[in-house]
Amino acid sequence: MTAKTTRKTGGRSRRTKGAGGIIHRADGRWEFRREIGRDPATGKRRFIAASGRTKADARERFGTKVAEMERTGLLPGAKSPYLKDYAERWLEEYRLNVKPTTYRTRAGRIHACMEVIGCVRLTDLTPDHIRKCMRVLSKRLAPSTLKDHFVSLKMMLDQAELEELIPVDPCRRVKPPRVEPTETRILSPEQPKQLIEAVPNRGTKRRGPALTVDVDESWMLLFELAFAAGMREGERYALMPYELEQRDGVPGINVQQQIQQYGKPEDAVIPAWLKAEHLYGILWLTTPKTRAAHRFVPISESLWERLWARVKRLDIG
Repeated sequence: MTAKTTRKTGGRSRRTKGAGGIIHRADGRWEFRREIGRDPATGKRRFIAASGRTKADARERFGTKVAEMERTGLLPGAKSPYLKDYAERWLEEYRLNVKPTTYRTRAGRIHACMEVIGCVRLTDLTPDHIRKCMRVLSKRLAPSTLKDHFVSLKMMLDQAELEELIPVDPCRRVKPPRVEPTETRILSPEQPKQLIEAVPNRGTKRRGPALTVDVDESWMLLFELAFAAGMREGERYALMPYELEQRDGVPGINVQQQIQQYGKPEDAVIPAWLKAEHLYGILWLTTPKTRAAHRFVPISESLWERLWARVKRLDIG
């Protein structure tokens, strides 16, 4: 190995710690390598490395790699990374730990904040920048949505603090946007019927093929599952016969899956820990939204009988 920087020790030349070095490998390729400290989780030494057919090619690739790591804050550089560049790296790591729908929502919140303060460097970020961001976004967002933007920004900056890129998360010095609690309105027994009857053009001539008995029945069952069982849309569309159970004589649905729009297989990023099966198009069969969403929902005898009648009539496996 030929050192890029050396120092004399006992008559011998050694690399200056952290300076890196050049390796001429047995296959004829050149490799630049530099140690960047130990992994805080495992204690193992970490390296940046890049190789090329020539020394100049390897050096150029190495320089590009170092510049990218400095840009996103993975490696300390002469200047602190811009907030928008750090956000890009944070989101790439975040998407591996959450479901695709959760990632899309969080990424949308972060990107909206970056449109306002993304060109500020991390070390220059102050509570005033956070307040300005919230003021700008408040002009077009509901209070509850604005607060979620604040929470998303704080999650990201908490990580920057843990990585010691900033001394303290400036969000800690800002009051979160105020949200007044709203009363939850519960539909009376007659209101679902009134809602369905109020649908525009109900019963009038429609374009395309006429509705079949099966499609008509399907929509009626979906409406009733929504109103009577409180099942989410994805849970209703994913309902299968094996989820229909009786517990202590009470008919119900053991909710254990849902259908979600994660994108086409070539575009969707599915974390390794997430159980998801591609159905068709952008639709995937996956687990419920949360652990608590895996639940038993009691239903009426009438709905139970109509669901089983449909299963048997259409020979649903």
